[in-house]
Amino acid sequence: MAPFEELYRSRCRSPIGWYEVGKTQLFGPNLVHQAMEKVKIIRERLKTAQSRHKSYDDVRRRDLEFEVDDWVFLKVSPTKGVMQFRKKRKLSPHYIGPYQILRRIVLPVEEINVQDSLSYEEEPIAILDRQVPKLRSKEIVLIKVWLKNQKEEKATWESDDDMQTTYPNLFETVDNDIEEVSQIDVISDWGPHPSFRRLLILIEKGARAFMVLDARYDQGLGSRHDISVPQLCVIGFHIQQVKKRNLQLHAIMGRSCNLLFALAVFILLHHDTSLVLVPNICTDEAALLALKSHISYHRNNILARNWSSSTPICSWIGITCSTLHLRVTALDISRLELHGTIPPHLGNHSFLVSLRISNNSCYGELPVELGHLQRLKLISVTGNNFAIPSFLKQLPLRRDREIGDLHYLTILDLQINQLTGSIPTSIFNITTMQNIALTESNLTGKLPKTICDHLPNMEGLYLSINYLRGIIPPNLEKCRKLQILSLSLNEFIGTVPKEVSNLTALRGLYISALHLEGEISVELGNLNKLQRLALTRNEFTGSVPAGIFNISTLQFLAFSENKLSGTLPSDLGRGMLILEKLYCAANILTGFISSSISNSWKLRIVDLSVNSFTGPIPDSLGNLKYLEHLNLAGNTFFSETTVSSLTSLTNCRNLRVLSFGGNQLDSTFPTSVENFSNSLQTFKAPDCKLKGNIPKEIDLSGNQLSGSVPPCIGNITSLRTIYLDYNRLDSRLTASIGGLHNLIEFNISSNLLSETIPQEIGNLKAATLVDLSKNIFSGKIPSILGGLDKLFNLSLAHNRLNGPIQDSFGKLLALEFLVLCYKNLSGENPKTIEALVYLKYLNFSFNKLSRVISSGGPFANATARFCLSHNAPCGNSKYNVSANLPRGKRKS
Repeated sequence: MAPFEELYRSRCRSPIGWYEVGKTQLFGPNLVHQAMEKVKIIRERLKTAQSRHKSYDDVRRRDLEFEVDDWVFLKVSPTKGVMQFRKKRKLSPHYIGPYQILRRIVLPVEEINVQDSLSYEEEPIAILDRQVPKLRSKEIVLIKVWLKNQKEEKATWESDDDMQTTYPNLFETVDNDIEEVSQIDVISDWGPHPSFRRLLILIEKGARAFMVLDARYDQGLGSRHDISVPQLCVIGFHIQQVKKRNLQLHAIMGRSCNLLFALAVFILLHHDTSLVLVPNICTDEAALLALKSHISYHRNNILARNWSSSTPICSWIGITCSTLHLRVTALDISRLELHGTIPPHLGNHSFLVSLRISNNSCYGELPVELGHLQRLKLISVTGNNFAIPSFLKQLPLRRDREIGDLHYLTILDLQINQLTGSIPTSIFNITTMQNIALTESNLTGKLPKTICDHLPNMEGLYLSINYLRGIIPPNLEKCRKLQILSLSLNEFIGTVPKEVSNLTALRGLYISALHLEGEISVELGNLNKLQRLALTRNEFTGSVPAGIFNISTLQFLAFSENKLSGTLPSDLGRGMLILEKLYCAANILTGFISSSISNSWKLRIVDLSVNSFTGPIPDSLGNLKYLEHLNLAGNTFFSETTVSSLTSLTNCRNLRVLSFGGNQLDSTFPTSVENFSNSLQTFKAPDCKLKGNIPKEIDLSGNQLSGSVPPCIGNITSLRTIYLDYNRLDSRLTASIGGLHNLIEFNISSNLLSETIPQEIGNLKAATLVDLSKNIFSGKIPSILGGLDKLFNLSLAHNRLNGPIQDSFGKLLALEFLVLCYKNLSGENPKTIEALVYLKYLNFSFNKLSRVISSGGPFANATARFCLSHNAPCGNSKYNVSANLPRGKRKS
């Protein structure tokens, strides 16, 4: 807006033509002069207004004085991206901190020794590359400039014209008198075409060295042919004679548009033979082959077959390459059963970001060269026999709080190794660190008091199963982003610091099996993101803070084996709706168990044993449909008439373990326990003064039960049904089974039972079904089985029994199903079988029987099914019909 408009809020009229009709006087110059005067006045007023703002600020500005222990913020203005065309794009300034002033330091100026290399002057020292990008209708020449005191990776692209104007010495002609060169031997050709060769020569002029490119093109090859850095390998030069020649660096660079000056060369002087090694994909390949040679064993020789120079390195197992540079960025050889050491060559992977060697049998010490991998973000070597890496001990703490060259390390996983000794304090100074895992590594010593001073990004600290001692540092509260704190199974003493409650991002807190004492901090109830809290096996006293039971995110809560007293909340479960596991065992807790516990509807494990709880067992436990383990033993629960809670627990169809022994229930044992799900594996109720009858049926079929059939099962003489089929029971069948005189159905098929069938099985006089099929029984069929005259279903199939079929089987007059297939039975078929007039199904197939079967007795029944196939010739072929085994009567 013009000054005139600012003052009069209207546009200034042009002075040309300001006259009335009939007059010839021109008023323009006077009006212009007046307008200029008014503009001057406007400028003065604007200046006065600006000065007024400054004076207002000056009056209210005060000098700040900082003292020791003060907290301050730093104002920073970061830049975005890299500098292009000598321009920097700044982001909005913001404050970082807070930082605490520790002490005041005054140094005399003469004692400060500043190195020349610490200069911030942006002086270009070399040109690394040159490009000519097209922008619409024109081309702009860009060069990649390496600045003084900067790393090569931070080189920037600048305009060629601007740099020649500002730094002409960078493009000066290299005049160097060089004697004759009669021969240059190329050890390794490189380039995208066999006829395309380039040679790099390093020419020295005075104290400066220049990298000169000499390119030769054969006829028909374009001048814009690209070369990729991974194609550069090793080039050797042998100078025999020297001749004079003028080489101009800028001119040679101008002949190529897309050349990559990324090759480092040695200075070629005098008459020596020089070899140039370039850090590229060939370097990575050599390092991996060195690693392969240090591995003494690998499963299925997988490295020998896969890591071969005949295949591209980026296709090797466990190798990941970057798409831009085609360099190895990730090495993952976990779980390959490797045995050996890690060579120092692994430190040549300058682009390596992730290193995983977990769950192998490697040993020794990680090479110190790994400490120089500036891009490394993840180290995971868990499950080996490594010692503490020396580079973590030796790397000094810099002023910028970074450790050595590990500027970006975020995950350090050294779990389950033979580290021994104390934790190097330098680990806790890597400011980018997010996870430190040192579980089960034989570590000793104390945690530093300043453990979290330099870990603003720490998310997981895993130090369990070691020999760490001392107190838990209160300084942990400075790790504001900490989500997992695992310190269990160590030698810590003292109390839980209240400062831990300030870790509001905490999701898992594990401080079990220590020597902590005192009361549990009430402030722990403020951790509203906590999912898992483990406080077991300590010396805590007092009551459990009620706030803990109101953490709605809790899924796991354990404070067993302490000296805690008091009661559980009357609204237990209402504040922890997604709780899955609750361990309160072995304390001195009293009171009732509220029926509101069923509000924690996801509960799978509830252990309230060995306390002093009283009152009835809440029937609402039967509403926990996911309940798998319930232990109420060792309390003083009681019941008036019958244990109704047991009836309600039959609704828990996933229940596997139920124990409530030692309670003075003094009531009738409910018959409803027979309705428990087949998933129930353990039922314990000793010393409960229960009355009534023991259940008559046991059905644990279709599980994964292992071990042997317990001998005490023969003491439950009232049992009528036993189904233990489709499990993994082994050993021999206990002889005590003969004590079950009232047993009607016995099915123990599809297990791993072996040895001979006990003779005591003949005592099952009331049995109507005996199924011993699909086991590993051996020996002969007991003749005493013929005494089970009430049997209507007998199956001994798929075992290793041998010998003849007993004649006593003819006494099983009620038998309807007889299955003896897939055995090594031999001899003749007993004629007594013809007396089994009710036989509907008989299967003798896949044996070595020989006697002819007549057509009398049950074999005259046209509706009966008989299978005698795969035996010696045995008469009527109509009986050689395959048939499936009939399933016995099953309890639903």
